[in-house]
Amino acid sequence: GDFSYGASTKWDDYISTFAGLCAFGIALFPADGYSCLFQGELTRAFISTGQQCETGNCHAQHFIDYILFSYSNHLHAFSTAGFFLALAYFSLFIFTKSDPTQAISAGKRQRNRVYLTSGTTILVILTLMGTKHMMIYGGPYADIWDQFKVTFILETIGLFAFGIAWWVKGGGMKLIQD
Repeated sequence: GDFSYGASTKWDDYISTFAGLCAFGIALFPADGYSCLFQGELTRAFISTGQQCETGNCHAQHFIDYILFSYSNHLHAFSTAGFFLALAYFSLFIFTKSDPTQAISAGKRQRNRVYLTSGTTILVILTLMGTKHMMIYGGPYADIWDQFKVTFILETIGLFAFGIAWWVKGGGMKLIQD
């Protein structure tokens, strides 16, 4: 179809819907790993069998864990990968769009550098997380990876990278606006 600067295309809509579905999958399908108490089981959901109250503060006692389906971790990983790929796509291809009938301003070139840095950062952290799942998962380095919460740190960096790109796209960084 016709390119209209600033207008959303069907492809943009598909990618944003895909990102939303992936975000839902991340939340719906828990991951196993360092934060889970029982190896080999997905224990993010608990049933409380008792409660103890002291001076008005109550806390649960005696949890029963239940095993969720065994491939939940894989669905979590695929959802995460899809989500971050969608964020990278937005940073690299959607945010960098410009009006083809206009010369690219100095501010737009600076903003594009931010978007390209953001998208590249997201792809690098996604590659690093994939490396963990493909090469060291279950190996001797997996415990070190989990102990230092590297996946959490990488995901945080990726989300901040996209957040900065979105902030710039929304006009939050006045120094590089036209």
